[in-house]
Amino acid sequence: MTVLPDDVIPFNLPDTEFNEAVTFAYHALTHQDHTHADLLRQWVQVLMDELAERMVIHWLRSNGKFAEPATDKGATHPALRHEIWVTDIRGVNVKAAIYTALSTHKSDVPSLLRAHSLSVDPDQMCGINFSVGYWLQLREKPRIKIPSLQQAAIIGWASDKNFREVVKSREAHHYKYVAIKFCDLRPVNELLQFLV
Repeated sequence: MTVLPDDVIPFNLPDTEFNEAVTFAYHALTHQDHTHADLLRQWVQVLMDELAERMVIHWLRSNGKFAEPATDKGATHPALRHEIWVTDIRGVNVKAAIYTALSTHKSDVPSLLRAHSLSVDPDQMCGINFSVGYWLQLREKPRIKIPSLQQAAIIGWASDKNFREVVKSREAHHYKYVAIKFCDLRPVNELLQFLV
């Protein structure tokens, strides 16, 4: 398993999907309890997560694969989990989770791949786990100080089996999160052969 810079899938989403993501984020935030939350921070996180989910779905569908949200986007109190259903080559529905990361100190894909990891709570692990990265550009010009669509990409994926192998390779098995470096994930194009 190795993800190279050429393996990441740059952000690609039709304007209609972007607008629906914004609408969902607003709907979600107006129907959640904000007693102890910073609304701006929560808004940015919900929107980034929603865009990531839609980016993965759009990419899968563009490659002729089935993909649907696993949660009800129209619910009065929508779940903020970002999981989708895909179908494997046996015809079995498999749940896939989409995890986002925002890098504040690595401003290019090669550095991002070496520095960051996909960290998953074993209790929330799905059969397929996607990583979508956003990165800022604070020292170069033009400076990008907030999340940007031009600085976003589907990084890679790992199966639940890949994470179990990581746990087995460690001496202790009592970790809150299991992590795989971005560069050690599987290229997303490789996943297409396992899906219909």
